[in-house]
Amino acid sequence: MSNYKTNLILKSGYFLYSISEFTSRPTIDADYLLRNYSNDINTIEKLINEVLLVKTKNDFIELQIRNLEVISEFKEYSGVRVNLIGIIGRTRTPFSIDFGVGDIIVHSPVERTLPVLLPDFEQPKIFTYSLESTIAEKIDAIISLMEMTGRMKDFYDIFYIATTFDFEGRKLQEALYETLSNRGRAYEKDSITDILRLTEDTEVQKRWDNFCNKILNYKLDFIDVVNIIIDFISPPYESILKEDEFFEKWDSKKRKYDK
Repeated sequence: MSNYKTNLILKSGYFLYSISEFTSRPTIDADYLLRNYSNDINTIEKLINEVLLVKTKNDFIELQIRNLEVISEFKEYSGVRVNLIGIIGRTRTPFSIDFGVGDIIVHSPVERTLPVLLPDFEQPKIFTYSLESTIAEKIDAIISLMEMTGRMKDFYDIFYIATTFDFEGRKLQEALYETLSNRGRAYEKDSITDILRLTEDTEVQKRWDNFCNKILNYKLDFIDVVNIIIDFISPPYESILKEDEFFEKWDSKKRKYDK
């Protein structure tokens, strides 16, 4: 175990891919929130080098840093992307890890033991995002970009979460409020329901079809996906606008809220 376990909070696609036992959207890249740690590029390079020295039972895998670059996406503070290469025998696989700062997690990071693809691999025990904050950050990306979005993964990920996990509406409401407030997002009355107009945009539909063909390898109706997102997000979001508390519970199988 590295000394940085509490500083590195796994989030986004690889987090979902792992907790789904590798059945959701596949990805080899990873995203982490840095907590109580500098986002200086040289400091992060030092962190990565130290983590790579940690002994594990997966010692037949070699990881090498290719380069680091400063990135910024939807945030006031810049992040850092570390491009690496994984080596197993003669196989070389490039991938990247993004480190971001400045976001908040409702209610707190969750300690999990992640599954592994092969039985001989050592299972990592790490801290991850909450699902509620994952949803909140992804809906923020959708409503901030709208027709300009190329992030079809956000639509799929919220759809996957909403049809797989049950939720307490109050926790989701709090995550939405804290995330949008922290990112300085204005609360517009129709911000969530306006997402439906994307289903009539031919360019967005093309991006979605391409995502389904290249990433999912199966077709998924974009209108159905967007409608479930709206059904899932609108009630707690509208309660924020009304300054009410939302206590209904989301049933992933029924795909609706129950009182």
